[in-house]
Amino acid sequence: MYSGPRIFNDFDLADMQWYMDITNPDCWNGEAISNDPTTKLYNLADQTGTQYFRTYDSLGTSDNYALSREYINRKYGTDGTANTNWRSATDSGTLNVPSFDSGTTGQKSGMVFFKGSLGVGNQGSQNIYLGGYNSRMSFSMAGSGTSNWGGVLVYDNSGNGSWHRTYGTSGLMDGEWHSQGFTVTGGSVVTINLYHDGVFVSGGTYSFDSKNLPNGNKTLIMGGWSTGYGEFTGDYGNWMWFNTELDATDFKQIHNAFINKYKSF
Repeated sequence: MYSGPRIFNDFDLADMQWYMDITNPDCWNGEAISNDPTTKLYNLADQTGTQYFRTYDSLGTSDNYALSREYINRKYGTDGTANTNWRSATDSGTLNVPSFDSGTTGQKSGMVFFKGSLGVGNQGSQNIYLGGYNSRMSFSMAGSGTSNWGGVLVYDNSGNGSWHRTYGTSGLMDGEWHSQGFTVTGGSVVTINLYHDGVFVSGGTYSFDSKNLPNGNKTLIMGGWSTGYGEFTGDYGNWMWFNTELDATDFKQIHNAFINKYKSF
């Protein structure tokens, strides 16, 4: 039974759009993954208890996932396995949530803890992602499943143009637990900053050049770029999406709050 969010620090819930923490019984009831009834991972940033991640119908099975009180394990699958990623929903169906305020304004941040490896048998040969606004914005993890990206990919609202900031030199896809975070802010330019293990590693600004930020309501995806592309293989938890720009202190605080837990697994 959902009894309200238990958040890890003093972040204002108004600044958190989505928070998935499978170790929390308010997020997951502890039952094995199932499509009948559908497994639900409740959004801990939602105080109504009505929002959750769910997999698509017949694919929410132990063939694709293993759930534990430690983390989500996404099992290795073929490239482009349609509908294996989680998507935002309510009991009424797919839930679309607000993205950027407009094509030029708004602030978003994301952070996730994960463990994954590169190469054949570890990742598919597609580009690998860990989720965000469906087909418009996501944690970008690995190019062609073989090279570290460690960044964020943002498509414009029409899907025709993109901004992609990566920082693969630190090798986060190395079979060990890490955190990866980003901020994307609009204004006169688009500003993107990347954080690895709670530390700022790269930042830059981008002109709009007839592109715009994804705006309006979008489906949130967890585990890939879209419902049928770029799914991540490996373990992950504490998937977070914010309606504000976190700073270096925030990323370091969140990293320090959880990394020792993950490294103990």
